Amino acid sequence: MTLQWTAVALFLYGEIAVNLILCIPFISAQRWRLVFSWRIWNWLSPYQNKGFFTMIMVLIVLFLDALREVQKYSGPEPMQDAKVNPNVYDHVHMKLFRAQRNLYISGFSLFLWLIMRRVVTLLNQVAVTLEDSAGLRTQMGSAVKAAKQHQEDNLKLKRALLDDEKSMSAKNEQLKLEAEKLAGQLKAAEEAVRKSHTEVEAMKRQAKGLAQEYDRLLREHHQLQVTQTHKNILYISSTILFTQIFIKFNHKNKDQHRKYSTITFFFYESLHEKYKHTNLYIPEIACFVYKNDSFVEIVGLHKTCTNIYSVCYEKCPQCVPLYI
Repeated sequence: MTLQWTAVALFLYGEIAVNLILCIPFISAQRWRLVFSWRIWNWLSPYQNKGFFTMIMVLIVLFLDALREVQKYSGPEPMQDAKVNPNVYDHVHMKLFRAQRNLYISGFSLFLWLIMRRVVTLLNQVAVTLEDSAGLRTQMGSAVKAAKQHQEDNLKLKRALLDDEKSMSAKNEQLKLEAEKLAGQLKAAEEAVRKSHTEVEAMKRQAKGLAQEYDRLLREHHQLQVTQTHKNILYISSTILFTQIFIKFNHKNKDQHRKYSTITFFFYESLHEKYKHTNLYIPEIACFVYKNDSFVEIVGLHKTCTNIYSVCYEKCPQCVPLYI
């Protein structure tokens, strides 16, 4: 085996070992991701693609060379020469065996190289997927908890809504009853107001009739009062006239003059006190005073019988009024 094919064989053995290590089941993809994240791989990352494609080209060239050697020693011409010379037959089969060996070595090396790259990529993807799935599980757990919480909240809200509906229905029934009660009270109040208006109208008519009756009675009372007053005045005037005549015929008896004049005077004063708040007037009469044993007549002193004594005294201060 030449040096190049020895190197290819060693490379194949290394690929087999690496693939077997990568396929160990108890090493998780997350651990392989930690291994792949070492600093050396980060340092070699700019050259990974170039080295990968370079190795593929080398292996392809070696595979094609091994394929050419197989085609060369498996043709009819070398076999015909081998049949003629037995030593050549062994040499041809040896060359064919080496060519086939090199073909298998280069082919499996190329195949495992591609497989190893794919396995490393899948391990990284599985590790990322596991991390994402862990995050998704965490999010799913929180989402499930939130969903359960929302379901509990929804149940609580439904119960609260049912309770509110029940309370609202009860309140609505109560409000309906209160509305009916208030409507009845309103109707009763309207009936009471209507009755009160009717009573007020009746009282107004009654008050109007009473006022008219009162005015009629007041007019009748006034007429009766005026009639009675005229009768009293006629009676008083006749009494005064009789007293004057009596005194004139008996003027010699001074004591008797004073007695009758005083009686007449006080009688007239009582008449004035009785009728001073009315519109009735006493007719104008004369006032007689006694002076020097004779009578002096003073006519037209007053008209409403006020302060008669002072008026008579002003006319004759030295005399005492006898009668009016």
